[in-house]
Amino acid sequence: KGQFPRTGLMEFFSAADIEAAMSREVTSALTDPLAIGVDVARFGANNSVIFPRKGRDARTIQRRVYNGINTVELATRVSEAHSDLHSDGLFIDGGGVGGGVVDTLRNMHLFCYDVQFGGKDDVGGGPWGIQGEKYANKRAAMYGAARSWLKGGALPNDPNLRTAMLSIKYSFNNKDEIILMAKEDIMEENPDITLADVDAWVLTFAY
Repeated sequence: KGQFPRTGLMEFFSAADIEAAMSREVTSALTDPLAIGVDVARFGANNSVIFPRKGRDARTIQRRVYNGINTVELATRVSEAHSDLHSDGLFIDGGGVGGGVVDTLRNMHLFCYDVQFGGKDDVGGGPWGIQGEKYANKRAAMYGAARSWLKGGALPNDPNLRTAMLSIKYSFNNKDEIILMAKEDIMEENPDITLADVDAWVLTFAY
């Protein structure tokens, strides 16, 4: 289109790492915790996604995708997934309309984490092998943990998920912290992709 790329922006995920994660054999232990990440749709055309990950395995248990349901209905679906899968942790994108899902789940006496993408980095890099890396916010830190996990984890072989992951760009701020390209800017440059699956998977690394 004759548009020059933004200077300083680099692909966050390696295409080779993505391909390896989508093709390697699945490995997980019975004792591995099962985390569920939930990305809540902000607009009618977007999907809400419930994404389970058990240790190194984010492939075997299929994610659940919903379109056009309200926050109360989505909370019910999350509760059902938790009951079906006996999950060890629920990580909900609590920003914007996601706060309604968090409130409803807590009214159902179900513990969940209210994850704020714009909050401070409190992920804890040591367990994920990202110690020494500095992140501008919670969103970047979760993505950093996911990127490290990718080198030994297994993802669904999904071309749409691959395309969405490769759309994530990053740079550094004036504190030398990793900062990701804003979701709105990614969607503007790539109007045909959805980031809901990626964000739901990344939410499983919130704590």
